[in-house]
Amino acid sequence: MDVAARAHRLFFHGMLLVVVGLVVGLVVPAFANSRMGLSAHTGMLMNGILLIAMGAFWSRLATGPRTETIAWWLLVAGSWISSAGLVCAAAFGTAAMTPSHGAPHAGPAGQDALVGALLGVGGAAVLAGCVVAVWGLRSPRGV
Repeated sequence: MDVAARAHRLFFHGMLLVVVGLVVGLVVPAFANSRMGLSAHTGMLMNGILLIAMGAFWSRLATGPRTETIAWWLLVAGSWISSAGLVCAAAFGTAAMTPSHGAPHAGPAGQDALVGALLGVGGAAVLAGCVVAVWGLRSPRGV
């Protein structure tokens, strides 16, 4: 996939996350923890906006093709994984990884572990992708 196609796919995944985040916002009261449902809604919107913003400057990254591919996957997969973690936390009513929005809810250990894994892996992936993007912006492409 070339640079322009990757940028386009970032726009696509970003807009899809925004749409899914808006739908999650419609069903916030149906979650076991509605406060966490609101966090899932806003978190998905923010992840979507992040991907849209990344798509806007993707062609300016001064990285090699392999590094670019890795960063793209970290951002896209990490955004979807962390969004899934937020929705699971709201649906399960877990609170171990989200104490400020989860209290006074508590879920079974297995559900807490799943939410923790999704949020940890997704968050680390997005952070790593953002670090690579900052590194790739250190100088104009081709200089």
